Amino acid sequence: MDRTDPLDDKPSLTHRGPGHAPALWLALPLATIPWLSPSLALAIGVVGLAGAWVACGRSHWAWAACLLIAGAGLGAAWHGARAARRTEWKGERGQADLFVEVARVESREAGRWRLVGWVQTGPPDTARRRIVADGDGDRPAAGALQVLSGLLAPCGAEDEPREAWHRSQGITLRMGRARVAATIEPASAAARWLTEAAARIESGLTELAWDDPRGAHLLAATLLGRTRLLDEADRAAFATTGTLHLFAISGLHIAGMAVALAWLGRRLRIEPRLASLLALAALGFYVEATGGTPSARRAWIMAACILACTVARRKPNAVQGLAVACALTLVLDPEAAQDAGFQLSYASVLGILLAGGPAARALGKPGLATRLTPADARTGRRWAADWLRARTSEGLCISAAATTSGTAISLGAFGSLCPGGVLANLVLVPLSGPPVVLGMASIALLPFGWADGIRHLVNSVAATWLHAMAWLAEPLARVPGMSMAAHWRDPRLGAATACAVLLTLLLQPREPPGGRLLLRPALVLLAGLLLGANPS
Repeated sequence: MDRTDPLDDKPSLTHRGPGHAPALWLALPLATIPWLSPSLALAIGVVGLAGAWVACGRSHWAWAACLLIAGAGLGAAWHGARAARRTEWKGERGQADLFVEVARVESREAGRWRLVGWVQTGPPDTARRRIVADGDGDRPAAGALQVLSGLLAPCGAEDEPREAWHRSQGITLRMGRARVAATIEPASAAARWLTEAAARIESGLTELAWDDPRGAHLLAATLLGRTRLLDEADRAAFATTGTLHLFAISGLHIAGMAVALAWLGRRLRIEPRLASLLALAALGFYVEATGGTPSARRAWIMAACILACTVARRKPNAVQGLAVACALTLVLDPEAAQDAGFQLSYASVLGILLAGGPAARALGKPGLATRLTPADARTGRRWAADWLRARTSEGLCISAAATTSGTAISLGAFGSLCPGGVLANLVLVPLSGPPVVLGMASIALLPFGWADGIRHLVNSVAATWLHAMAWLAEPLARVPGMSMAAHWRDPRLGAATACAVLLTLLLQPREPPGGRLLLRPALVLLAGLLLGANPS
């Protein structure tokens, strides 16, 4: 699941309260301690490294403990040096000029735009803060250092859902009526090219063989990860069923595209290692052209780890790839550890790898009688029944594992429970692959003007498919108990429950695989909910 886009201001996706689940990964446990200065954290990290050097070869446990302390201290120091200021800005409201490094920008209606960026300098106590700005006129360029002029005010100080969500994203400044006053450093040629490519991709995805604005919005939202493009009714239906993650560029999209590119490479008889490198480059371009959202980059890093095993002719290890992707993500973006989207992404994938996948393989195996029956003696009906049972078991196990792993975090971050999401994901997630593949084919046809007719037809087929998914989501959203508002009585209970679920996943015995892999973390989650959760 992706963190909700801070550029998105629709009320159905706003943060419920001022807090969110604390970081769950041990890579930066000390980064959440406010009094720990970067210099003190660096000293702790150096002492930990020295202790690990001394303990190496003498005591395995002492070596591991010192290494953990070193990683935590160095991670906290890096976090303190790179993170934005999250304290409330207490400066004077009014007209101001800021030097802003533009991170992301999106066009709005009537020539307006919205950006998220980093303040380099300006009025006192504004440097190293994240800002969201709304304006019109010349559109800022992503990657550029520009002077923005407008009405400056604190962001996140008010007890209002949208403000609280911005605060959870580290945004503490807001600028209204903004305009670009000057450009200090223009965006690089690569950044300008990606910006133009993103605009061309969005425009190309909305071109259908017939007039269908809703279908065009569904397709563009699916391929670009911009939920603001969805109609309000569709947003509400997918949010209620817990399937709004289908419209975030994440592992689901990247994995589907990687499989499609691998299939294409085999059909073209490209050497596997070269095909892996080409697929990785194509996926990297897609991730950056669609905005470079955190979840998309995380998925790309994990795909790179897995494809690197193909290039090195080694057997891929998904759990190790997940750990490397987590570490690299935290190095590039230390604040991600405090973001609920980051935590949900890795917790859900960890649940799928450690419980959902093994349980699905164990429960989806054919029975003894089926295995002893010769293949030529099995009827078509029997083949279909076995295939349907295996796919249903796989979908249920994976959906249950992802839901169990992420429920405690999503309850703390969004103030809602979605028990019916297991069923909704079982129905809708398998259906999400074809429109993603068709959309990618449409993007591949964009440079060729002679193929516009084919591209429009491909877009229309994908939009029709997404219409069917929305048609299924609407009745599911009306099922009683599909989603309910709730909250943790104490945020610490939520954090403890989430950690307990993840520790259960990590420490429970792997053999024999089966339903117990899902049952144990589910019981831990249920105990935590009974002890600490209340309906709102």
